[in-house]
Amino acid sequence: MKYTIFLIILTVWSVCEVFSEEMEYNVTRIKGFQFAGGDFSQSLDEKVDLIMNEKSNIPGFSSQKENPHQIVVGHSQGGLKAMGYMQKMKNGYQENIDAVISVDSPIVGFAGLDAGYGVMRRRVLDSIKIFERGASAVLRPSTPVSTAMGKLYDEMPIEFKLNVFIYLYDKISKHFGGDGFPMKELFDTIINTVAPCDAIREITDMGPQSDFVRNNIQEKDVKTERYVKRTYLKPVIKWRFGVPLVYFQIKNDYGYRTNVTITSKVPDYAPIGHIVGTDNDPIRLSNDEEKEKNIKIVVSLAQVVFYHSAIRNESLALSFLWFPPLHHRYDTWARDSFTAANWCGNYKQRWGDLIGGRDNDGFIAVGTQTLPGTDPLFIRSLKVDHARSNVPPEDQFFSEGDFGGEPLKKDIYGKSGRIVEILQAMQIKGFME
Repeated sequence: MKYTIFLIILTVWSVCEVFSEEMEYNVTRIKGFQFAGGDFSQSLDEKVDLIMNEKSNIPGFSSQKENPHQIVVGHSQGGLKAMGYMQKMKNGYQENIDAVISVDSPIVGFAGLDAGYGVMRRRVLDSIKIFERGASAVLRPSTPVSTAMGKLYDEMPIEFKLNVFIYLYDKISKHFGGDGFPMKELFDTIINTVAPCDAIREITDMGPQSDFVRNNIQEKDVKTERYVKRTYLKPVIKWRFGVPLVYFQIKNDYGYRTNVTITSKVPDYAPIGHIVGTDNDPIRLSNDEEKEKNIKIVVSLAQVVFYHSAIRNESLALSFLWFPPLHHRYDTWARDSFTAANWCGNYKQRWGDLIGGRDNDGFIAVGTQTLPGTDPLFIRSLKVDHARSNVPPEDQFFSEGDFGGEPLKKDIYGKSGRIVEILQAMQIKGFME
């Protein structure tokens, strides 16, 4: 009898093991920031709630949060939302998440907002002004009428001038078959929104010190303290009754240092992995290869026009050395044209540094793409072009599906891609070799 019971238990255990090895997983895809969305007022918390309550595509389950054996994959801003998703799933649904993986994501907060929204906005405005001034130097002739109009134009608010510049760029580009001004909706919003408010809640929620990051990912406490760098004896001479008295005083030189204390808020009920992009990887302005080529052609042509304008204006400046007002005007236009031409020469890297907030950070700074203390086995590094690493359609996950001839996507999401490698390192059932 005991032997029979033992065989039954052994058989049931074996069946369970086979089932667990072959069990199906459910991919929860969390997409990144939609640059062309136009409406940036929805908070990341609200977006996470929408993801949780999406209708399930699995029979027997009503919403996304109820799906069992979820592999959560978030690209870019999607990695931040994945952390919020984990946090909210703690309340009764945590057993449904098997693993979470971020792809090229500012998982501890977007570096472009390190110093706050106001600083990021000023950088954006300063960079667009380079093109606005360059275009002005190309287009403004030297007639008395245009000079008067130019002075009036110079007195206009910078927001108005940039709005006009973006509008004209967008219309001209579309007229000749282009895509218009890159990320027009985003830049329109940033130009016309001076300070953080509900209209840009989605943007400000990505900042390292935002309430979303502090509540769901990590709380960073930064304190500056004074400390004694060195102590020394300083000789002091005082005269008493015509006699010099020499003695020594103890003096301190002080310095200041910053202490950062990080408190993690990330739940530990499921393993977390990261696919990290590399430094010096510029941002692309389009997901479409052909459109990206067209953008490059347009920017190259603009660079030629700016250089031609610079040479022309510099020649005119030299010819008016005898008349300082005109010399100064043409010299200023020449410098504006040269600056715009140099910007065009490496526009993708410049955009990446501009929005990313740090030089040579590849748009999403490497240091922001991993959670402190993550197991190195759960991290993979790739030269990820940010736009091309967008999460593909569901039927292409962890398969040999059609990736549109894009080896990078296959290297991330394919059957032998980096996500599968991380899941194997995590020893997730169904992915173990």
